[in-house]
Formats: sequence, structure tokens, C-alpha cells
Amino acid sequence: MFQVSKVLHARITNILKLKETVKKRFASEIGIYVAEVTITSKDEEFVKRAIQIIFEHLSDPEFSVSVLIEKMNVSRSLLYMKLKEIVGKSASDFIQSIRIKEVARLLKTDQLTVAEVAYKTGFSDPSYFSKCFRKHFEISPKEYSKSFNGQPESALPGS
Repeated sequence: MFQVSKVLHARITNILKLKETVKKRFASEIGIYVAEVTITSKDEEFVKRAIQIIFEHLSDPEFSVSVLIEKMNVSRSLLYMKLKEIVGKSASDFIQSIRIKEVARLLKTDQLTVAEVAYKTGFSDPSYFSKCFRKHFEISPKEYSKSFNGQPESALPGS
């Protein structure tokens, strides 16, 4: 009996460590892409599918939690519970963080203006976009874009 409880304890510990690793990775990376999510648990597949759907609708300012729920074919409560458990974010925060991370990537790689990047990633209100970006990176999108100028990613704010 003692051996079974040790094995069970070890498995639970490993599962919790894996979930914490996923949360940290998601929170720290500027860009997260569907192809880069490699852990194959059901939770990871869930997040991978959500990210894929968000990217398919990235430029749509009407894309919302309701649309994500419909496309994932899950209930609102299941979506919220899984995202909170796996990545530590609500569904709306998750969508916004995917958009903001893509904004950061585009500001570094594309020759687009801040406004063009905002519209390309589904933000229809420039002031709301700037507020969200500043909240996430503690710098304005314009300052972030100017700070890149060929510097390595690790030297950038928010990296």
C-alpha cells in the first residue's frame, strides 16, 4: 500500500510541475505559435487548439470569447476553467495576450506602423490598444518599436 501512494504522489507532483512549466512558458514568451507547443497532454492540445483558432481570427476585431467557445465546441465554464487552470488566465485575457504577443512580434519584424499592426491584430480602438500594450510590456508600442533597431530580443523590454 505504501508503494502505491508513493507512485501516486510522484505522478501528481509531475503533473503539477508540468502545468506550472506551461504557465511560465506561456507568460514569458513574446510569441507563442501553434507549431511550438510540443507537450502532448490533453491540456496542451486544448491550448494549442485555442491558439490556432485565435490566430485564424487574429485580424477580426469582432472575435470574442463567445466565438472561441463556439469554434472550440465547449461550454463557457469549461473554457474558463481549463484556461485558468492551464495558463492562469481568463479567456478574454488569454485572447488579448495572444494578440499582444503577436503585436510585439510584428513590431520587431514588419515594416508596419503601430496603427497598422494594431488593426492587423484585431484592435479597432488605438487608445485601447496602446493601453493594453503598455499594461503588458510597461512601455508604449511606439517606444517598443523604436527600441528594437536590430537589438537582440533579450535586450528588449518585456523579453
